[in-house]
Parts: sequence; structure tokens; C-alpha cells
Amino acid sequence: MAQNLTINGVVYAFPETGEENWGDVVTAWAAAVSSGLLQKSGGAFTLTAEVDFGSSFGIKLPYIKDDAATIASAGFLRFPNNRSADGDLAWRNQADANDLWLYVDASDDLIFNQNGTPINISAASSGNVTGPGSAVDEQIAVFDGVTGQFLKDGGSTIADLGDVDGPGSSTDHAAARFDLATGKLLQDSTVIIDDSGNVSGVGTITMSGVSIAAASLATITASAAALEIAAATSLNLSAATHLILGGANLSKAAAPVADALYPNSMLKARAKLTLGGAGAVTVTNGLNVASAAWSTTDLTVTFHTNMADANYMIMSQPLVTSNGGVMNEKTLAVGSFILTTHLSLGGAERNWASGDVVNLLVFGEQ
Repeated sequence: MAQNLTINGVVYAFPETGEENWGDVVTAWAAAVSSGLLQKSGGAFTLTAEVDFGSSFGIKLPYIKDDAATIASAGFLRFPNNRSADGDLAWRNQADANDLWLYVDASDDLIFNQNGTPINISAASSGNVTGPGSAVDEQIAVFDGVTGQFLKDGGSTIADLGDVDGPGSSTDHAAARFDLATGKLLQDSTVIIDDSGNVSGVGTITMSGVSIAAASLATITASAAALEIAAATSLNLSAATHLILGGANLSKAAAPVADALYPNSMLKARAKLTLGGAGAVTVTNGLNVASAAWSTTDLTVTFHTNMADANYMIMSQPLVTSNGGVMNEKTLAVGSFILTTHLSLGGAERNWASGDVVNLLVFGEQ
């Protein structure tokens, strides 16, 4: 009895031994086998339905090609370029509502179409970013360290940052200012901070104090008049700094130095001494004073630093004198180290008396 054999959906009654009139059937079956079965030599083999290999075994092969005209020339999976309509690889999303496509676009960028939104995932940089083990939902990621390769949970959400709106345009390098009191509006300003940290366009500055660090120079340029320091405020200059006012230096040294002059100070004091003693002149407190000696009615003072000023003023204060009186300048040659002065009472000179104490200040003006 003939055996029914099916090839590509067509049943052939294949004869058994002893049967007759089987030639046409065998010829048709042989033709179906030749044209409808997979050949080792390859060629077109068009399926009319999907092939199910079952759950136990698969297919082992060196590569898989797409049916497009132009595809990759190497690789296991060989696809064409810019097939954005249906993608090259696809996954079903978790909601079972859309397919998630992966393909290469016309710019040779790798695109992941996530629920209808194309995302460019090409390697735009050479970094390899590593995130934390866990994070709070919707919180902002921030860089961890300075390598550009590590992220961490920033601890804040977009809602925490507020909704600040800026102007339609702004001036390059201008400082932003709040507009009104809502904390949500910014506006442009005339204050410019350049890339080197220089500030310009500033009007009036009100502050409680200015502190300038050591070894630095502060230059304040006023377009109109002056830098005004209000009462109960201060401008502090630390050691080794100076403030330039109208081209003249106002300096502050690290610490006072014994017998040293400060010619750039505001007062321009050239010498100071306090004289006292019982029967002899003793310098009990001196600035720029090498020695002092009394001869009859004249006091001769020798300085450490030459008195180079053109004009001088002497201020004296007799603290303790036996007969009263004041100190008056007698002679001081410009460029000399010697000042000669004397005590006088009622216009008449008098001698130094035992127990006299006198303060003397000498000011010079170039």
C-alpha cells in the first residue's frame, strides 16, 4: 500500500514494492524534492511559513545576513545603514505596548528608539561612566571626583532646584541679578567679570571692611572722585601689601623696626625723642635718634638717617621742667644729621635743669 509523503504541503502517494502505475507519482515527488528542499550548494530557499526547531536544539552558523541590498561586509549580524522605520534589532517593552528599536542612522550614529523617542547612544566621548550601586528615584546625578567617570546621587530633585527664568538675552560675562523678590527671575547687569577675574562697570560699593591678602596688590580705579571709607569701617592691609592712592604709596610694613623711618606714611615723622635725666640728658624714647647732648642752653641731636627734607616743623612738650619753657629750633642745615635747639622761657634761653623731661617731634615735608 502506498505511503503518503508531504513536501512543502503537497501529499505524494509514494508506492511500495509490487505496486504498479507508480511512475507519475514518483516523478512528481522527485521534482518536489529537487526544487523544494534545502540544498547543500545553497541558493534561494523561500519559506512559506516560519520554521520551528523546537526547544531542544538550535542552529549553528558563522554569520546571519539581512536581506537588504547593501549590508555590512563582516560581523556575525550583518545589517544595512539607516533603517529607522523598523530598526535592525528590536525588543518588546515591559508594558507590551511598543517595540524598542536599535539601528544606525544616516550619520553613522547608533540610535536606540525608546517608545518612539530616538536616543543617540554613540560614544561621543572616551569616558566610561560608572554609577552608584543604588539611587533615589528622580534625584539628580552629579559627578563624583574629577575623572568624569563616576556618578553619585546628588540628593536633590529637579523640583528642589526651583524654576528660575532668565532674560531673553544677556551681556557676555555680565553678573546676573535677581529681578524682583520672587527668587525666580534673573536680569542682566552692567557689572562685567572677565575670564581673568577683573571686575568693571561697578558703581558705588558699600562694605563693612576690605581685607587684602599678603603679597598682593589691589588697584582701585574711580571714574569720578574717590574711594570713600565710612565711619566705623576699615580698610585692612596685611603685611607686604600696599594701596596706591593718586600715584603715592601708602604702605604698611610687617612690624615696626627700631630706629627706622617710614617716609611714605601720612604724617612723615622724621624723628621723635623723649629727654630726661638728673644733671645729664638721657634719651628715654627715640625714633631715628642716635644720640642727644646738652651744652649750656643748646640741645644737639644726632640722627641715624639723614634729614633730607626741605622744610621742617618741631613740636615739643615739656613734661617736667624746673622753670617751664618750650623747645625752639635753632639751626638745622638741610642734608645734615644734626639738629640744634634750645629751651626758652619768655623768649630767653635757659639751661637744662636736673629732672627736666621733654617730648620732641620733628616732621619733614619734601
